[in-house]
Amino acid sequence: MFVKIPLEYVEEICKIGIPTALQGMAYCFISMILTRMVAGFGPEAIATQRVGGQIESISWNTADGFGAAMNAFIGQNYGAGKTERVKKGYRVSLWTVGIWGLLITLMFVCVPTPIASVFFHEKQAIATAVDYLIIVGFSEAFLCVEMMTVGALSGLGRTRFEAFCREIRKERALVFRRACKWTRTIIIYEAPHHLVKTLEELESVLGSDRKLTICRGLQSDMRKKCRQR
Repeated sequence: MFVKIPLEYVEEICKIGIPTALQGMAYCFISMILTRMVAGFGPEAIATQRVGGQIESISWNTADGFGAAMNAFIGQNYGAGKTERVKKGYRVSLWTVGIWGLLITLMFVCVPTPIASVFFHEKQAIATAVDYLIIVGFSEAFLCVEMMTVGALSGLGRTRFEAFCREIRKERALVFRRACKWTRTIIIYEAPHHLVKTLEELESVLGSDRKLTICRGLQSDMRKKCRQR
């Protein structure tokens, strides 16, 4: 029942969990500050902020769901090298959440009074809620696209830029051994006369099943790629 957890597992869990936890804590802290600021405008403003956030959730909850789906979809297809599926999936999701965000924008900007009247009965509260919906309404489409794109970019992982390889053999071997644990994209610059040697060293450390793209002449007038699988 009680099994010692390997240290590398704990490190990976902390790398993923701690940033997410800090983000959630920051969100709660900012929310408390905003609530304190809104409280100075009276009870109607506080009620509008609370209820308005729930009304607005029909847009950002939808976008968040698409972002989670795109995270998994892009992670799987990007890892399999299916970049066309990645682009197609992102375009479809972009159009979907973009249109949904525009519909929410039209609702909040064009017919805010009927929406506010569903939740409030006092004239002052309805007037405050109408102003709130109109203000946030203009950002709904952008919010949907932004949240979906964040999820899509998260699926791509993190690119590791190693720049120029070390000339000293021991240091180069150390870098390549570290690269065995990386599942992200690695970018390496190498001189043409050292390229074959570097590729042989990479193959001996990373194995022959690691996908590789060799690029030469990245200037606009001389672009060439050779893909090796």
